[in-house]
Amino acid sequence: MKQFNLFLCLLILFVVVAARAYASVPGQAILWELESTNLDYYYDNDISRSDRIAALEKPRKLILLQETLASSGYDEKQNGRSLATGNARIWVRNPNGEISEVTLSREKRSEPIALNLPSDLNAGEVTGNYLVGVHLDAGTLDLDLDGIDEKVHLYSNCLVSYSKKNGVKGENPDMFFKSPDKITLEIGPYLPEKIFKKRSGCPIPRSIRSGSDIGYVRNVSQSPLKEQQMKVFYKGSPLANTQVFILSKSGWRKTFMTDSEGVISVTIPKTHATMMDPAQFRNHKKKISIDRSGGEQGNTKQFYNREPKAGDNGKTYHGRYRAEDRLLYMVAYKDPSTGEYHCATLPITLRMWSHEGIWLSQTKGFGFWGIIGASLGVVGVSGGYYRKRKRDRESIFKSKRK
Repeated sequence: MKQFNLFLCLLILFVVVAARAYASVPGQAILWELESTNLDYYYDNDISRSDRIAALEKPRKLILLQETLASSGYDEKQNGRSLATGNARIWVRNPNGEISEVTLSREKRSEPIALNLPSDLNAGEVTGNYLVGVHLDAGTLDLDLDGIDEKVHLYSNCLVSYSKKNGVKGENPDMFFKSPDKITLEIGPYLPEKIFKKRSGCPIPRSIRSGSDIGYVRNVSQSPLKEQQMKVFYKGSPLANTQVFILSKSGWRKTFMTDSEGVISVTIPKTHATMMDPAQFRNHKKKISIDRSGGEQGNTKQFYNREPKAGDNGKTYHGRYRAEDRLLYMVAYKDPSTGEYHCATLPITLRMWSHEGIWLSQTKGFGFWGIIGASLGVVGVSGGYYRKRKRDRESIFKSKRK
């Protein structure tokens, strides 16, 4: 009975401590959301090159939202509300390492905060990854339920890549501001310096190479089943032994603890909603045009390596599928010297592709190398058996000659 009472007391203590620990993370957070664009034009052969370029270079809005976080992911009833506040300060770090403050052109301070990209980036000819950050003073709140109101600071960063015809690649790209007087707490992708410099370029598709001089922006994404490293900075220095929360729109979530260098390693899984929810992916349909196929019916065999079926004229052929999920990296920290809370977020798109219903991931590579390894093993065993029989025959011939 004593052991049961002891176990019950420990259980209650654990629940109370866990509840107070989770309470240190604000139930609401701010984050950027880049206006989505329809990429169906990229795989439609019926759209002219000029129309593709016009769709690619269409300006997009970067909107600051307020999200309510629930145990199952984002709150579907209250999520995505545009945030209107007058005390927010926004900065942009370009690929050359220059940081500038963005002056919002709002007639009323109650209007939602939104940037027009790429114009508000002031990019000019510099291409690469741009970092947009915001600092919002949220006032005083009792987050840790100790009866004392603490001052709360909210931050959110967003990485966007900018490409432009004949653009100049930035010389000093980075994933962080590392500027304590602007963005005190931040989290972002971490890459070793050599690898980061190699990947810091912004690939330009063929359509933009021969397009106009406007340029286009897109969000930075991550891939599932691939290890990602994230790093946390507080006042420009790595923040060790701090919890990092990862939440997805589909409901997946996990908590990590930063190491002595402020780094976490995470491998995001392929969530069920990412692959099955029709609202999360588009079906890219590829049509055979009359000009390419040669006639009304056309010779479809030269493009698809099969004979056309009866009634196949004008049929739509399914090509690639894109599945997406939204990830939110979140970190909260209470400065023991000041007693103030800081909460930072980083939204990232989880993106993967499929071809003819086969989802592309690292497992495909593992299967390929497994087949290659098995084939080499069979060849090795067969070769060894052949050499052994050859040596046996040679020894028999030598014995007969004697």
